[in-house]
Amino acid sequence: MGLICDVQRKELLHIPSLLAEVLEKIYQYSVEEIKDVYDHQYDKGIDAYLAKLVELGVGFYTHNPEAFPAVELSWGSPLEVYAAVIEVESVSNYDVGDVIRQLDDLGCAGLQVRFLEPFSVEDICRMLQPAKDSRLKFIELYIRENGELEEQLFRIVKENRRVTTLVVHSAGEPRIVFPEKNAGSVNIVYTGQPVRRGQPDMARLENFVASTPILAEARHFNIALNRKVCIDAEGFIRNYVSHEAHFGHVSQASIRAAVESPAFREKWRLHNDLIEQCRDCQYRYLCLSNSDVVENGGKYHKKEICDFDPYTNTWHKQTLRDQLRGDAQNPALAGDKRE
Repeated sequence: MGLICDVQRKELLHIPSLLAEVLEKIYQYSVEEIKDVYDHQYDKGIDAYLAKLVELGVGFYTHNPEAFPAVELSWGSPLEVYAAVIEVESVSNYDVGDVIRQLDDLGCAGLQVRFLEPFSVEDICRMLQPAKDSRLKFIELYIRENGELEEQLFRIVKENRRVTTLVVHSAGEPRIVFPEKNAGSVNIVYTGQPVRRGQPDMARLENFVASTPILAEARHFNIALNRKVCIDAEGFIRNYVSHEAHFGHVSQASIRAAVESPAFREKWRLHNDLIEQCRDCQYRYLCLSNSDVVENGGKYHKKEICDFDPYTNTWHKQTLRDQLRGDAQNPALAGDKRE
């Protein structure tokens, strides 16, 4: 199967492989010349598919193709770190406030904090204090059920307007609590599913976003790991919390030194066109799977088995996002909000 990414409407259009082949040739040949390439075996099919694209508003006929050059897909960012995920299990494992300050120094835009054990609202607000005057654009919080009333939980959002997601996990029946009038727009989402140490996160179709910046970045970098840094529950610096390799303990090694090391940045550059199976997948420029990447016999493979099989075009087992979604439709555990 092939895929058309409509970046203006942020929609995905699944297409057959033949049409994908035709569209790859469309920049070099006219429609009639393409029919010649296939010895006119598929003339009716080609006409029908192209007519459908015109009907859907994702294509048109022209006699001046040079007036419509290919989209420029170069990519760059001034941010040294775009997103971070930190696990918090005990206040004694590392200084959360110091981690936030280090991330701010790197220009980090988004932070996801996973509280694996119950913490009081007082403790959470104290740990997030350095974020108030930071350059962070958004904070996602996953808090373990602690028995506190909802009005107390809303205090977290009131004290830090950078909080855009507030999920209470391990909390029984899924539900959503909406804020009172004039109390902000962040809902409290309850889910019965727990968030555990090193929780891996896999790809899910509903969370793929078609945008030019994402497609451009994915051509050159692993968009799930690029400009991302994670601190696990023990305080070790990793590319992602589920990865085996670490780059020192955050109380002894700086985050900056870790992310500037060649070994850390290697995972940033291992984009899906370099990875077996992923290179054959129609979603390879949209996928946010944080799986570790390993080299074997000169070839790269993702360590976690993907839930999508590009050869049969089918999705398999339930993902973490499915489990946490429940009836509450909670946000993805991506630690990333790229538009």
